[in-house]
Amino acid sequence: DVIIVEDRISTPDLNHITAIDFHMKQGEPPLKTYEDPAEMETILNLLKNAEYQMVPPDGYVFGVSLILQRENSEELILEVDVLQGIYRYGNAYGYQYYKYGEVSDLFRVLGITQWPEEVRQEYSGYLTYS
Repeated sequence: DVIIVEDRISTPDLNHITAIDFHMKQGEPPLKTYEDPAEMETILNLLKNAEYQMVPPDGYVFGVSLILQRENSEELILEVDVLQGIYRYGNAYGYQYYKYGEVSDLFRVLGITQWPEEVRQEYSGYLTYS
């Protein structure tokens, strides 16, 4: 018997990035753009060290995106869960999920202390603050 397995896990290529746009909704202006090499390196290190998750997380709410601009003008879109330290990367075969830590880790590398007001308003039904 012959068993053929096709690996459809697609890892995002986080090299040759020239800018990172932090978006609440794609197609709208970014909430913030990161172009400083030191800032981008910190963000990319967090994303590069994320662990692949075999199954989609429970209770996820993907609403914001990090759109990474490449040298050749291509865009790489990573959808970020607003509740958990997870991002989703899509390709022709479906979505792959990666756990980078906690949402607070993302806040740290983005230089923010909480989701921007636009995000908190859009996802107020999911986000609870003490």
